[in-house]
This record gives sequence, C-alpha cells and structure tokens, in this order.
Amino acid sequence: MPDFALWSAGARIVPAFTSPTYDASQPKSWFQGLFTSRIQPEWRFPEVAISPGLNVGNCWPMNGSSGAIGISLARDISPQSITIEHVPRHLSLDSRSAPKHLEVWSPLGHSPTDAKHRFVFLSEMFYDVLSVDHIQNFPLQQQFLHVPNIIVVVKSNWGNENFTCLYRIRVHGVLYPTGVALT
Repeated sequence: MPDFALWSAGARIVPAFTSPTYDASQPKSWFQGLFTSRIQPEWRFPEVAISPGLNVGNCWPMNGSSGAIGISLARDISPQSITIEHVPRHLSLDSRSAPKHLEVWSPLGHSPTDAKHRFVFLSEMFYDVLSVDHIQNFPLQQQFLHVPNIIVVVKSNWGNENFTCLYRIRVHGVLYPTGVALT
C-alpha cells in the first residue's frame, strides 16, 4: 500500500494544525536537572513521524498526553486507512508514551487559511500498545472523501503526561484526479 503521508514522497507537516514539540531541555525540578541532559536532539521534529525508521527513541515527542499533527499529503487521495507504528513493546523501556485513542480529521480546503475552522471527521481508532503487532492499520470510517490534508488527533496516550511519542504515521488510499479537492 502506498504511503501518501511519506515525507520523502512529498508529504509535509502543516504547522497550523500541529501541536508543539516536547521540550526535554528544561528539567521539571532542580533535582531532576542533576540527572538529565539539557540538550534536545535536532531530529525531534514532527517530520520524524512521517519518515521511515523505527529505532527506540527516534520519534516525534508531541508535548503532553494529547494533541495533533497536521499532514499535507503527497497527493490528493480518497483515504482508505491509516497505519500507526510504535516501537515494539519488548524493545521499549517505557510504552506509556504510545498513542492510545486517536481521531482522524480533514480540514476543508487546501490550506489552513482555506479551512476556516471547518473539518470533516474521518475516523476514530485505538492503538493497542499491548498487541503483538506494533504496526497497526485502521480502516477509515469515511472513505469516500477526497482530501489533500489530514489531521491526526491524539486524544490520549498510555499514561505519560509529559509527551506522546509518534514514531510513524502512514496514510493509504486511492489517488484522486489533480485539481479536485474537498470543498
């Protein structure tokens, strides 16, 4: 299945629909500061969530236990399913940062300024961190729409209040003719 949310294929992050990145450089207390690094790795940008790679710690740490990531898809498609990847539980030191309850929305129009705060609900899903399968595919409930952008909303994670790690998001669907968009 082609991945239309793949950065190297032309997908991009939509900052207007994307939550802030977790800032690990500021310790929560003076005591915690004694044992933590104040240097945040440069690779922890939202683009990590739409790029290949599933190494432990190589995720986009979204600030908080809920938030969103906006993705401008590589092509206009009729989305059929979404795949959420997280590091396998047996390799993870702590799975509480994995997303749990998610929703997928599409803004109306091609850009954040076109959307005028109107969105179409596409689906709801639950990522099971306890599953044997760490790569989980979810069919979308609304598959007939033709969209250039999606927003993946993380409603909750598995218990980490500070951040949610998004390792990889894939969007699968059927190509839609150029020039036609959901309006």
